[in-house]
Amino acid sequence: MPVEVPLMDAVVGNPPFIRYQKFKGEVRGRALRRSEEQGVKLPKLASSWAAFVVHSTALLRNGGRLAMVLPMELGYAAYARPVLSHLARHFSRLHILTFQRSLFPKISEETVLLLAEEKKTPDGRLAEAQLHDLNGAAALRAFDLVRECGTDIGAFIRGQRRLAEFLIPVRARELYLRLHALGLSCRFGTMADTGIGYVSGNNDFFHPDELSVQSWRLPSRFLRPAVLSGAALKGIEFSKQDWHDGLKAGDTGQLLFLRPASGELPEVVQAYLNHGRQQGVHNAYKCKSRKPWYCVPHVYHADGFLTYMSGAMTRLVSNSADAVAPNTLHVVRLRRGSSLKMPELACRWLTSLTQLSVEIEGHSLGGGMLKLEPTEAEQVLIPLGAEKMALTTDARNEFDTLLRAGETDRAREVADQLFLRGELGLSGRECAMLQQAALLLRNRRQCRKRTDTV
Repeated sequence: MPVEVPLMDAVVGNPPFIRYQKFKGEVRGRALRRSEEQGVKLPKLASSWAAFVVHSTALLRNGGRLAMVLPMELGYAAYARPVLSHLARHFSRLHILTFQRSLFPKISEETVLLLAEEKKTPDGRLAEAQLHDLNGAAALRAFDLVRECGTDIGAFIRGQRRLAEFLIPVRARELYLRLHALGLSCRFGTMADTGIGYVSGNNDFFHPDELSVQSWRLPSRFLRPAVLSGAALKGIEFSKQDWHDGLKAGDTGQLLFLRPASGELPEVVQAYLNHGRQQGVHNAYKCKSRKPWYCVPHVYHADGFLTYMSGAMTRLVSNSADAVAPNTLHVVRLRRGSSLKMPELACRWLTSLTQLSVEIEGHSLGGGMLKLEPTEAEQVLIPLGAEKMALTTDARNEFDTLLRAGETDRAREVADQLFLRGELGLSGRECAMLQQAALLLRNRRQCRKRTDTV
């Protein structure tokens, strides 16, 4: 029988950050039931902290307070939305404290502090929601919640904005929002579909190197050129020459591509498959769940590729090599009726507007990395005026040359001049404002390992 716990004036906690893959069994079931008892139905992908926050709220009497150390997932995860709505219904004031330097530099987890005040009967009305961005943990010594005036984040609590938007200067945020509201930009998802690449089940076997292809005499009709790493993406387009150049470093390769309707397979292919069985490849989790085990599913034609784990900036490239890609990259396919071709999208991706949008829509991981999920990528803003600028061959070649030379800043400047100033009519000052906001967020995530203790 559950133990009766008296209601409390305050709950302070640092709930375990257990991701859904390891948050399972009866413990998970009990946590989700506790949340449902409070009217919060958490999805299967929810990490453990979400249920802890909901259950902790139930332990407070009216007028009580809650203080929690939480992962930055609070600011972007879909399963955080019902938790935030629950908090907004049950408290009069919510404060989120973010930190420019990591609270826990020895772990790869960005964290925030959640402060919820004055629990009340749920009525859906939230009097105050503020964000306080502090330099580091040492700033907590002088922090006074009563005197400090934060940034209003009511739009974030209501699910209308990303939390990262409120970490950039007000004028940059207003410009960013205005460009979309005035129809001077569009979501990437209106132009293209973004998805993960295929999962082979055993990369070494399904991506035979050149020596294996030759020694097993695998026919070329059963092989597809593949991009295996974002390091192979050098310019605006991924070419056949790029594919050849990447073979030596292992950034590119070939996919053994067999279909159930392939008919009777040649003896050399059957011999290679028998070799795979002897190595136990057919018993790998992904392989044994498909029939036949050697047919890799979800191998899509790609108009372009997008890096989803990036240190400095994400890369979008056009695919002129007719290559395929595993789930180390995102596969981008133009939507029917898209007004922009992939090379044009790849060039516009370089603008300060889009680079800022990537930082806002993506989310920071430990070690300064930015992750961009397919759904997040489709929310990224692309500059697009009513009279869009035609991309000449010379302009595309200039972008390609600059990127291959590592001159990404110069490529961004050219993109801003062409698309933001020439097409949208922005001033140089406005372009600089967007650029500085993008750099602020990028530098912020890349400086996470600096220590700062109370």
